[in-house]
Order: sequence, then structure tokens, then C-alpha cells
Amino acid sequence: MPLRAFFAALQDPRLPRTRRYPLTDIVLIVLVGLLCGADNFVEIVRWAHFKHDWLKEHLGIERIPSHDTLGRVLAKLDPRQLSAALEQLAQRLSAVLPAPAEPNVIALDGKALRGALGKLNLVSAWASHAQLTLAVERVPDGTNEIPIVQEVIGRLEVKGSVVTADALHCQKETAALIGERGGDYLLCLKKNQGGLWQQAQDYFERLVSEMGIKVKQARTLDKAHGQWIETRLCRLTKDVGWFDPEQAWPGLRSVAQITYQRRRGSEVVSYSRYFVTSLSRASEVLGCSRGHWGIENSQHWRLDVFYREDDSRVRVGNAATNLAILRRLSLSIIQRDKHDKTGLQTRRKSAGWDDAYRERLLSTANVL
Repeated sequence: MPLRAFFAALQDPRLPRTRRYPLTDIVLIVLVGLLCGADNFVEIVRWAHFKHDWLKEHLGIERIPSHDTLGRVLAKLDPRQLSAALEQLAQRLSAVLPAPAEPNVIALDGKALRGALGKLNLVSAWASHAQLTLAVERVPDGTNEIPIVQEVIGRLEVKGSVVTADALHCQKETAALIGERGGDYLLCLKKNQGGLWQQAQDYFERLVSEMGIKVKQARTLDKAHGQWIETRLCRLTKDVGWFDPEQAWPGLRSVAQITYQRRRGSEVVSYSRYFVTSLSRASEVLGCSRGHWGIENSQHWRLDVFYREDDSRVRVGNAATNLAILRRLSLSIIQRDKHDKTGLQTRRKSAGWDDAYRERLLSTANVL
């Protein structure tokens, strides 16, 4: 499907007499400009003028609007429509991937864009196997992420996947929704959740460690950043009656503890985290908990470092939200190319310089 087709259903927020440039052209210029190393509207327009012949030939863009026009249009465009286009493209890209050998992790997490509107909060869904952003939703001011995450789960295809989230989303309603849609869940506990965290800690530290109750275990050993030796030990029990005596947690099969120990010379750092889950194997819990951090390392960190997302000063209307959605779509496209082993910033610059490389990126994503 051509890239233009994914944005064909967008409703133009402008009055008919003010539409000098097609809405799809504007969205495409911003998206491809971000892919090619431009970080703001001024840079995007300058790049588009340099590459106007290519844009006209491959994407049918006849005229290049000003940077002010890009900003005004994205400020008015409904972000939910743009997010729907991103979800459609993500489904297309996921469908052509081979089935993963391990459970596919869909990580849900929030991110604050501190440069825009003081602080703009977004929730993203990230597919670890596909390395794709599946959905993006803004958290309205004065609310929290919980209903937004539940809304996103209700739209996604989670059957056969493991949905992970941090302690804010360790909610019975969220677990029930994931189970109803055919997925498994792995939800983290923290100290601020009443007695749940304390119950889990007491069980593993007192009954398991001190009294020797047998539980399932799995362990990994890795080098972290070339210096730290990191050991991860997962201990899991399927005896959950002590934790959930009234069976109030839908689909709860296990409670798990993962202990992380990092060693560098004589320096040792150790801590534990606790989880409720519908999984039943310690190795699965260990793998999926690690997969959850893909949204931090493969999305949030890269957006801040390589797209300078926190430095963005776009503030008017919906422009900051729409620009954030297009950044994530650009990142998904560029990460589809598994042949280029250079850094992300180098790849973005290469896409801006080299027409053939840009075409390869878009062809790999099956949109050109």
C-alpha cells in the first residue's frame, strides 16, 4: 500500500477556501522530513525544497508549503485520526513479520514531553518483536494514564501476546481487559500499592529465602554496557491463594520476584521487583520483563537522543501531539531496515542525503 494511502482518510480541519496545499502532502512532508534528519518545521521545509524533485516523483507532492503552514495545519489536525493511521501502518508492518520464537511483548508506558506546552504526556504501545510503535494516545490534562491505557488495549490486537506495564497499571480492570482480548499480562508491583507489594516481599524473602519453600526459578547472566556483569534471577510461585484469597485478580496464575544484581569489580548493586502475571513459567516472566524495557531503550531514549524530542518547543494546539506521533512513525520505519548496522542518527542523515537509501527504507517498510 502506498504511503499516501494511509493518510487518505484524514479529515482536513481547514476551511475549503484556505486549502492551498493538500492535507496528505503536508503530513507526508513532515513524516519524510523527520525520517531524513530534520527535527523542526523550518528544517523540514528546507530539506523538502532541496528534495522537491524526488518528493514530486515518488510521493506526488507538487508544491512545498512554508514552515508556518505546517505548524498551523498540524495544530488543527485531530491527533486521534493521525494515531489511527499509525495503527493501520503498524498492523501492515507487523503482518509481514515471521512469528516470534518467544512470546511477543506489547509494552505500555507513558512519556512526558517537557519542552512542549510545559509538559505533554503521551501513552505508547510498543511491540518488542516487531520494534514498532502500535499506538499513541495523549493523556488529557488533569487525568492519569489508567483509562487511556485501557482504551488503547481495547483497540489493539493482543491475542497471543504478553501485555506489560508498570505499577500504575497494576489494576484488576486492566488485567481483566487483557484476558478478555486473549492476551496474557505481566504487571509490576511497587511499594505505593497498599499491602500487595509487602505481601509479595514477605513471601519471597521470608518463606522462600529463610524457610526454603520451593519455587520455580530461571536465571540469566549478561554483560551490561561492557563493564557491569548483570545477573537476573526470577523466582515464581503458582500458589497464589495467599496473595489473592478471594480470586479477585482475573486470570492470575503466578506471583514472581526478579532480583537484579550488577557487579563491577568489588562494586555490587542489587534490588528486587515483584510482579503479578497470567504466565506460569519463570523463564517467560524473565524474558517478558526484559522485553518491556524495549519501549524505554528502543523508543523513548532514541526519541530524546536522536530526534531531540525533549528539546522541541512546538506549543500551539495539537501540533506537539501530532509531531510526536509522526516521530514515532518515522522511528518505526527506519528501524525496519535490519541490514544497516550504523547508528540511528547516521541512518537519518543518510536518508536525507541519498535518494536510493531513502527509497530502500520506505520499500523495506512496504510503503513505496
